[in-house]
Amino acid sequence: MSRADAYDAYFRESRSRLLHQVYAFAGSTEVAEQALADAFTAAGQHWRKLSRAPDDDSAYKDAWVRKRAFSAAEKGPRSRQPWYVTARETADDHRAVLAALGSLEPPVRKVVILRYLAGLDLSTAAREVGLSDEAAADALHTASAALGRRGLDTSPAALTATLEGLRHDLINRPVGRPSQLRREGNRRSGFHLATVGAAALALAAGAWAVTEAQVDEPAAVERPTPEPRTRPPEPEPEPEPDFTEAQLAPVAVATMLNDSEPWRLVDSSADFAITEPIDECVSSLPSSPDAQHLWVRHFAADGGAAPADATQVLEIAPSHASARLASGRLVKQFAGCAAAGHQLLSFRSIKGVGDQAFLVSLRSIDDQEFPAERVAVARSGTAVVTWIARGTTTQPVPAPKLVRVLNRSVGSVCKLAEGACAGEQVKVVDASPPPADSTRGFLTTVDLPLFPGVTRPWVATAPRQPAVNPAATRCDRADFAAAGAQDVFSRSFVIPNARFLPPYFGMAQTNGQFDSGKAAARFMQDVIADVQVCADRLRTLSVEIDEKVAFGDVTGRVWRIEVTTSADETLVFRVALLRYRDTVTQLTYTPAARADTQHSGFAAMVVPRAAQRLTQGKAQPPQS
Repeated sequence: MSRADAYDAYFRESRSRLLHQVYAFAGSTEVAEQALADAFTAAGQHWRKLSRAPDDDSAYKDAWVRKRAFSAAEKGPRSRQPWYVTARETADDHRAVLAALGSLEPPVRKVVILRYLAGLDLSTAAREVGLSDEAAADALHTASAALGRRGLDTSPAALTATLEGLRHDLINRPVGRPSQLRREGNRRSGFHLATVGAAALALAAGAWAVTEAQVDEPAAVERPTPEPRTRPPEPEPEPEPDFTEAQLAPVAVATMLNDSEPWRLVDSSADFAITEPIDECVSSLPSSPDAQHLWVRHFAADGGAAPADATQVLEIAPSHASARLASGRLVKQFAGCAAAGHQLLSFRSIKGVGDQAFLVSLRSIDDQEFPAERVAVARSGTAVVTWIARGTTTQPVPAPKLVRVLNRSVGSVCKLAEGACAGEQVKVVDASPPPADSTRGFLTTVDLPLFPGVTRPWVATAPRQPAVNPAATRCDRADFAAAGAQDVFSRSFVIPNARFLPPYFGMAQTNGQFDSGKAAARFMQDVIADVQVCADRLRTLSVEIDEKVAFGDVTGRVWRIEVTTSADETLVFRVALLRYRDTVTQLTYTPAARADTQHSGFAAMVVPRAAQRLTQGKAQPPQS
C-alpha cells in the first residue's frame, strides 16, 4: 500500500472516534473539527515517521494526532465564548455534561476522556497527558468529585455511557476529504524540505570552498550504502489477569467468622452493580476512580438474638500505585468515620497478609445497644479486599477470625493481582490511625467515648487561639501562653441537646508548642508541682489519682481531681497532661453521672488516643 493510501485508510478508520474524543474535550463541534483537521494535516506532514508503525497499530498514531488536536482545541476560540451554550449541534441533554467537563482543568479533562472514552489504562493515559500514575489517579478522583457535585453518575460504566452519548451530536457533521489534508501536509513538508535543502546547499558550498583551499587528498574510498534501519516489532502484550466474581468468598468462608451459627449468602452484586452504600463511613465506591472491577457480597448469620452480618468488597485497580491510593482512602474513611455517632475503638496493622493490611474496630450509637463493627482491609498488588463484620459490643465478631477470613480472601486473588499472598506468620499490632481531619494534634469526635442512653453525637469546635486555657482547672492552673508557648490552640467537645446531661459536661483540649523540648519539660514540671500542692492551697480540692503514663515518645501525667461544690455534691475532673518533644497537650474531661468512662476507661482509651494524635502534628491556623 502506498503512503497516500495508508494515510487515507487511517483517516477513514480513525476520524470518527478521534472527533468524538476531541469534541468531548472541546465541547464544540466547530472547534473539534478544526482542531482535528489541523492535527491530521500535521500527520500528513510527518506521515513518513508515523507510517513506520505497524498498520494494525493505530494506538501510536491516535496518540500522536489526539495530542495535537487537544492542543489546537485549547488554543482555539473556546476560551473566548461560552461554547457549550452557543454550540448549534449540541443536544439539550448534553449541555449539562459538556458544562461539567468544561469545569475541569484541561489535564484532568484529558485524563477523564482518555480513560473512560478512549479506553486507555491509567498508566498509558498518564504518559500521554504527561503525568505520573499517582497524579493521574488523583486527577480522576478530583474529576469524580467535581462531576458528582454537578449531578453526574461517576461510576466508571455510567461515565463511559455518558461520554459515549455525545456521539449523537456528531451524526450529521460533514466528513472532510483526506486527500485535501494530506496535500496540505505534503505542501508543508515540501516547504520544510526546501528550507532544509537550501541550508544544506549553503553548507555544501562552504565545504567545497574549504576543500579547494586544502592540499590535494587521496580520493575517498566509496562506502556501501547502509541498509535502512527498521524498527523491530513490539512484543505482544501479555493478556490481563482474568478477574471474575469467582474470586469472592463463598458462604463457607463467611461461616469462619462464627462457625457456631449458620450463615447464608444474602446477595452478590454484578461487576460495578452497586445500588446501596456498603457502610455509613464510606462515602462512595469504588475507592479508585479508575477501578477495573468492583464486586460486593453480603452474608448474614441466622442464629442468636442479635445475628451478625458481613460484607465483602473486592476492588481491582489498574496498577499497584492506584491500588495503594485506593486502599489508603478506604482505610482513612473507616478510621476517621465522618458519620455522626461513631467511635474508633482500635486501629491495628496486620503483618503477613498481602502487601499491607489493617484492622479497624468501631462502635456506634443505638437506642438498645452499641452496634460493633470490625473492618479488615488488605491490599495485594492491584487488588483491594475489604471485610466488614457487624455484631454488638457484647457479641462482636472476634478479631482473629476476621483476620483469618481476610487472609483466605487475599489468597484467592493475590496471584492474579501480582501481589503478596499470606505468609506463615500473621501478626496483629497496634498502630496510629491516620489523621482524621486537618486538626492535627487534636482528638476528633471519632476518638470520644459513647454512653448508654445518650444517642446524640459529639460535636467538636474548630481549634482557636484562646484568651484563657479552657482545659485548665483551679488545681493545675496551666497557662501555656504565660509559660512561653507559641501556637497555642484549644478546642472543645460537647453533646448538644442531650437529655439528662448537665451543662458542665464536656471535654476541652489545649495544645501549645514551646521553643524546645527542655522548655516543654519545664512547663510540665511546673504544672505537676502545682497539682501536688493544690489541696494545700484550696481545701475544696483533692487529687484522688496521680498516675504517670508513657506511650512511645509521649510521656505525661493523668489525674482525677475532685472539687466539693456543696455538702452533698462533688464535681470530678479527669485531666491528662502529655508532652511530645516540644509540644504539650492538656485534656480535661468533666463527666456526668450517666456519661462517664471512669478513670480506667479515660486512661486506657482517651489518653492513649490523645497521645497518638499529638504525634501527628500541630493544629492548623484557624481559617478567617
